[in-house]
Amino acid sequence: MGGSVAAKGRKLCVKFWKIYKKYLYLQRKQTNLHMKKSFFIILVSLMLCNTSLFAYSGKMQKAINALASLEHGNNATPEEQKRIVDMFQEIINSSKKVQPEAFFFMGEAYSSFVPIHLQDYEKAGIYYKTAMGQMLSDNKLWAKTLYNTGLNYYLRNVPTHDLAKAYELMSRAAEKEKALSDLVGMFHEYGLGCEVDPTRAILYYQQAIAGGIDAYAKYYQLDYFLNCITENKLDTVAYELFKNSQIDLIMRKSPYDESYLPGLTKAAEMGYLPAMFDLGTHYYFGAISGKSKEENVHQAELWLKKAADAEYIPAIFQLGTLYEKLNVDAKGAVTSEGFAKALPYYEKTAQAGYAPAQCALAFYEYNGLGGLKADPTAARIWFQISADQGYTRAKQLLAKMNEIEKKQRKAIQRERAQKIAEAINNISNSISSLLEKRQNMSAQQNRRMQNTRTKTPENISLSEQDEKNGRNPELEKQYAMDVKHYNDWRKLLLQMYIGEVPYDNPRRIKMQSNMRELREKYDGHRLLEWKPCHLETWDGKRDH
Repeated sequence: MGGSVAAKGRKLCVKFWKIYKKYLYLQRKQTNLHMKKSFFIILVSLMLCNTSLFAYSGKMQKAINALASLEHGNNATPEEQKRIVDMFQEIINSSKKVQPEAFFFMGEAYSSFVPIHLQDYEKAGIYYKTAMGQMLSDNKLWAKTLYNTGLNYYLRNVPTHDLAKAYELMSRAAEKEKALSDLVGMFHEYGLGCEVDPTRAILYYQQAIAGGIDAYAKYYQLDYFLNCITENKLDTVAYELFKNSQIDLIMRKSPYDESYLPGLTKAAEMGYLPAMFDLGTHYYFGAISGKSKEENVHQAELWLKKAADAEYIPAIFQLGTLYEKLNVDAKGAVTSEGFAKALPYYEKTAQAGYAPAQCALAFYEYNGLGGLKADPTAARIWFQISADQGYTRAKQLLAKMNEIEKKQRKAIQRERAQKIAEAINNISNSISSLLEKRQNMSAQQNRRMQNTRTKTPENISLSEQDEKNGRNPELEKQYAMDVKHYNDWRKLLLQMYIGEVPYDNPRRIKMQSNMRELREKYDGHRLLEWKPCHLETWDGKRDH
């Protein structure tokens, strides 16, 4: 909704600007006063006619904010819910245009996870369907509306319960918005409203990950099931209990419905690893009612450790996060003991290819946590590996790291430029000082300076002169020719080595002998020496 209002506002501003420019043009041309007044009146009229757009935007935002506060409230009442629904209804009644967004948010007001007495999925479904019937496919809320309408068909104990219809709508929503693909993958994994198809389930989980959803545990859950099938080790009773618990969990009509829990617990007790992990995770987040915080933590550690001992990767990682959570100071910050205890679990799962663990390990490497030395290079590698697997958090942290390093590089460049400027300034001052001293020399000082110049006697030999001034033009000329011959022989040997020219053993030996002679000719000369080429010692054998 916000996007469409902004677009209308931009168009309105463009229209105002064009009229205002015309008005200024008429002023410059000094058109008659009546014409100028006419354009000014048109401008003011347009502004008055379109104030309703901004007023409507304000009403919608106010209603959305009220809905958000209702969703997070603990003591909301049916009267408060009705008040919010009436706010959206007023927008619908007062607007001349169709307002599908208002119907969408009315559905949200009845279906969001607020106190249970406020939920009415049948009414929510009616509002979602109305919004879907009025909304164009380019609307930002279209995919979410389609998805929520599908959810209404998915839920049990509602008149519209129809898994095939739910799959149809939710898969269309997933095509539009990747983040809505997670549940569609589960449809294919368990055959809800469609055929069982693990390949398509994996593709939808990948799509969900690309949309920023952490669906990595789903991969391992499906992978474990397929391995049990191929190795003929699947406990079908445990699997059916786990599968039904997952379906019950998603289909439940309220967050207080724990009808899924007995089946999940039984599957975990039978040794089905994904069930152990899932049950431990529910205790980890304190999602089991009627238990104290300490009991939830104890049960979470118990089940996660059982799955971790069986090398179930998601459980190993989750156990590391649990140890972080258990070791915090008075301000809620993780202690050094917590980092040290979690690190082995992150290292193990990161090396096994688990993207969330790779991101966590990168964070440890970057900040030097858990006893590690801060190593930005290692951190970048792990961030990149995790990001390449689509992990959104890793992408965000990698971008942040790049931004920090960019700022550091700029700071270094500024500091370097400042030092160079200071050095240039110092050199300039030194030169100015020398010139000043030179200008202030007396005649006697000038004569003394001229007499200190040395002259080369005529009887100095060429080799002695070469030693004194480092120059011998004839020798340098000969040296250049010898280097050319040496390189020609080296090139021929290389071509013979790789097979570009036919191999000839006597010719090889002769060229190698010539190369050694030339090089040894200049051995010990401090200016004209060169290092031997490895082909000088080639024994004639070829690797290919």
